[in-house]
Amino acid sequence: MSSIIVSTVLQVVEQLSPDIAGVQMQGALLSIYRIFSSLLASTEVEAIEVFLPPSEYQRQDALASVASSILPPGRRGKGALRFYPISSLPEVWADHQPRVLLSVDLAWLARDRYLRDRFATAAMPISCQTHGLGDIELYRKLRLALQGPPVPYDTITCLSEACKQSLLAALDGYLLPQGSPLPCRFDVLPNGVDDGLFHVHSAEERASARRLLGLPLDATIALYFGRLTPNSKADLLPLLRRFAKASRTNDHLVLAGVENIAGYGARLAAEAAELGFPERFHLRLAPDLRLTPLFYGAADLFVFPCDNAQECLGNTVLEAIASGLPVIASNWDGLRDSIQDGETGFLIPTYAMPGMEVVEAISPAQPFMSSLLQAAQCTWVDAERLEGALRTLLTDHEKRTAMGMAGRRRIEAEYGWPRIASRMLALWKDLLLSAESEPHEDRDRRRANADAIGMPVPYSRLLAPYATGSFPPDARLRLSDYGAGIADRKERLTFYDETLPTLRPPLVDALIAELSIAGPEGRTAGDLVQTGAAATGLSIDSAKYHLALLLKRDVLEIVPVAST
Repeated sequence: MSSIIVSTVLQVVEQLSPDIAGVQMQGALLSIYRIFSSLLASTEVEAIEVFLPPSEYQRQDALASVASSILPPGRRGKGALRFYPISSLPEVWADHQPRVLLSVDLAWLARDRYLRDRFATAAMPISCQTHGLGDIELYRKLRLALQGPPVPYDTITCLSEACKQSLLAALDGYLLPQGSPLPCRFDVLPNGVDDGLFHVHSAEERASARRLLGLPLDATIALYFGRLTPNSKADLLPLLRRFAKASRTNDHLVLAGVENIAGYGARLAAEAAELGFPERFHLRLAPDLRLTPLFYGAADLFVFPCDNAQECLGNTVLEAIASGLPVIASNWDGLRDSIQDGETGFLIPTYAMPGMEVVEAISPAQPFMSSLLQAAQCTWVDAERLEGALRTLLTDHEKRTAMGMAGRRRIEAEYGWPRIASRMLALWKDLLLSAESEPHEDRDRRRANADAIGMPVPYSRLLAPYATGSFPPDARLRLSDYGAGIADRKERLTFYDETLPTLRPPLVDALIAELSIAGPEGRTAGDLVQTGAAATGLSIDSAKYHLALLLKRDVLEIVPVAST
């Protein structure tokens, strides 16, 4: 199979680069960026096509910054990264070239399936990423994506086996009638880690990292790095209490990350003071992402007591393991895939406790962050085992070193981004082969059902009661004085920025040229549409749209009907 073209539809440019100022990067956004950068580094990827909303496509400086950030030097200026407005998607996909459509989140699967089913002219499997599974709106959107017939060559790639089983449980009797066939494949494919950026630090590098971060040089440091919120990551209050019991006078705890819930950092600091170790507690709010490797380099062990449905893998856990740190984590979802209990760290038994039925019943009426927190409060990370693991790794330097190096070897063998990208591409080639053999009747069934999934807004039908009526195709049109000035290049024609991506200048020129020779009697709207479409090879619908734009901008006027 030749190299692969990858298409994706994004909402914001920042999903492709962590270097654009003003964006708060989280694990999901960083993983999307690293997926694309890894794919662009592969010779098996011909190009990545990025479709953007009009306002994002207009940000040419940001697009140039993304290209500079994400493209390897040898691929710059060679068409490997192609930006388009979303309105160009039907034309781009009309080339009968096979593609993979990478859907970056389950929340967008219905949109992406609609686009594929309606506009793709060649084999195009969808590969959809998972991130967090806790948002009720996610399941409502996912339910819409399941309205179409099953597609055996599409896949939802789950970050962990537990994530896969969770989605399968949601399908059976919740999102679909019990016993329904699976809508697509479900494959397990974790995120990778940059094992060059995140590496084992020497003693000198560790000392330098501690000096730069203002941490004690001779302490034993336990690190948590991630979002600081009990709503969508981890309740850290139990960790503080158990650290207070397990730690010695030279053991320090560092909590670093973005404070998603205002005031949570202050709450943690107050708890540390109440527990008697304020001088050994270090809070680093919203650290510069460029300093992330330094935090791992400064630490002796990593702790991650996750209890939340929004966590499927734990990107910072992979980064810590790649940095040679042993990890203490809850036995939770993808953490049990990346951590080998007793070899690369400790997995603390974690239990779903009674009481979630109350949370479930009221969840449709609550903000999902509130429901996530309430569910997490019914998830118990064994506190005694957490304390024991902390005590072991805080006191046993040799075990820390052995576990850290074992973890590093596993990262190198299984989780480096080139390896994950290779697995992804192998999966996609398999999907493409399957998609190319799709029976015609299955393809036609998908296309006929596309609107039920995408729910395009039927503006013509919705606005009909508002308007005086539909514009009559037999109305005669001619150039206005302003339009004549445009035809003679004496006037300037402008449009709103939001409409620019939908414009086809050759069609505008064809319509104006046709009316330039028509004289004061003009041409009927129906004739103009037919002539403009034939002259440019564009669709009748596109010609109607451009005719409407020219009327709206006063380029055209209606020829008065002669009175009898």
